[in-house]
Amino acid sequence: MSISQRSDGRFVVKFKDGTQWRQKTFRAREDAEGFERSIQYDEPENTRLTVTESILLFLKNTRHCRKGVQYYALILSRMPEVLATRYVDSLDRRDLMTFRSTLRDEYRLTPCSINCHTSKLIAAWRWCASEDFLQSVPWEKYRPLPEGPHGHNCGDFADFMKIYDACNPALQWFIRTCLALCLRPGKEAAGLCWRDVDLIHGRVHVWMPKVSRHKDVIAPAWWTEEARQKAVEKAPEGYVCPNLHGGPFFWSTALWEKTARRTLGRSFPLYTVRHMAASLMLEAGADPAAVAAQLGHASVATTAEFYTHAVKGAQERAAGKIPDLSLLMVQDGAEISRNMLEYQAN
Repeated sequence: MSISQRSDGRFVVKFKDGTQWRQKTFRAREDAEGFERSIQYDEPENTRLTVTESILLFLKNTRHCRKGVQYYALILSRMPEVLATRYVDSLDRRDLMTFRSTLRDEYRLTPCSINCHTSKLIAAWRWCASEDFLQSVPWEKYRPLPEGPHGHNCGDFADFMKIYDACNPALQWFIRTCLALCLRPGKEAAGLCWRDVDLIHGRVHVWMPKVSRHKDVIAPAWWTEEARQKAVEKAPEGYVCPNLHGGPFFWSTALWEKTARRTLGRSFPLYTVRHMAASLMLEAGADPAAVAAQLGHASVATTAEFYTHAVKGAQERAAGKIPDLSLLMVQDGAEISRNMLEYQAN
C-alpha cells in the first residue's frame, strides 16, 4: 500500500483487494492517510512473485507490440527452469552468472545479446517495483558484460555470389535493389514503390520503419537504367520489387535463406547485403559522410563505429595523401615540390 500525489494535487492510495491492486483518489492527504489506516485485509500467505509471474504481470499491465511480447517469451524460454521458478526477491549475483553462462554456452549468444536479455528483465522488475510488487530490483546494480567494439560481419563475397547466382530473377532484382540503395531487406526494400523513385535524377526517397524517418538515396547509374526498363507501364503505387502476384516481396528473407542452405549448406543472412554495400563503398575510398547518407545514419559516427574495418582503410589512404615536407623546396617565396605532381596524381 502506498500514497502518491498526482500532478493535479490529488492523492492516490494504492491498495490490494484480494489478488488485485486497486487505487482510490482523495483531495486531501489527511483523507488519504485515514483511508489507508481504515483498510483491513488479510495478507495472502504468499505474495512473492516468481520470475515468470513477474514478467507475465508486467506484460499484462503494460502496452507492448507483438514483437516485444515475443521477445520476453524468448527470454523466458531460454532461462533455466530453476531460475524461472525462483522468487524475484531472492535472486542474487550467482543467479545472474548462471543466466549469463546459459545464454553463452547453450545458445551461443554474444555479450551484446546477453546484455539485452538481462536489461529486458530488469526493465520489467523496475515496473514491478514502481507498482509495489517488489521491494527492490535484482541485478540492477551489476555492470553489463563488456561488448567490445561494434562491427558487422559482411561475409565472404564469393559465397554471396554463389547464393545470388542460384536465386530466381525476381529475388536477384530484389538483391540488386538492396545493394544499390543500401536498403534493409524488410519493409524498406519490400515496401518501396515506384512513386518513391525519381528515374530522371536517379534519386530514391525511402521510408525507414526502424528509425521512423525518411532517407534520400542517390542510386547508381546501372540500377537507375535497369529501373527505367522495369518501370515502363508500371503504376506509381506499384512495388519496385514485387512478388509473383504483384504484392510486396516480404518472403524474400526466407527464400534467400533457403537458397543459402541449399547452396552453401549453412545460413547467410540477407541483411548482410546492406553491410556489404557500405563496406564496398568505404573500401573504395568513398567519403564516410556520403556513405552515412546512403545508409540513412543520423550521424557519421554511427557509420564509423559499425564499419571500423573499412574506415581504417580509408584513413590509411588519406594519410598517404599528405606530402613529405622534406621533399619541398622554396623558390622565390613559393613552395615547389619535386614530387608534388606524383602526390596530386595519387
